[in-house]
Amino acid sequence: MQDDEAFRREADELVRLYGELVRRLSNRGIRGVDELIALHQQVRAAVDTIAGQEIDAALLQIATLLDRLRLISRCLATLGEMKQVLGTLEIVEVDADPGEGSSWNAV
Repeated sequence: MQDDEAFRREADELVRLYGELVRRLSNRGIRGVDELIALHQQVRAAVDTIAGQEIDAALLQIATLLDRLRLISRCLATLGEMKQVLGTLEIVEVDADPGEGSSWNAV
């Protein structure tokens, strides 16, 4: 008797989980598990046509681009720091000789 109740509870839980899965799939525009499996097979077939070398080359390009972006980020941070330092300097015009033009000194 207890085995029947445990079996029934497990079956009810599976039905509930299946219903929740179908609901979530339909929220994403997929009409059930059969369509999900068909989509999986299509994606798998498409991925299988891509050579491992192509994926490796793409990964190398991505890594190179990330390195460049990190360098640019560091350069921009340095420029920002320089701008802050230069912004705190007071520029004063010093007239060394009125006939020869002006020169500038940072204070």
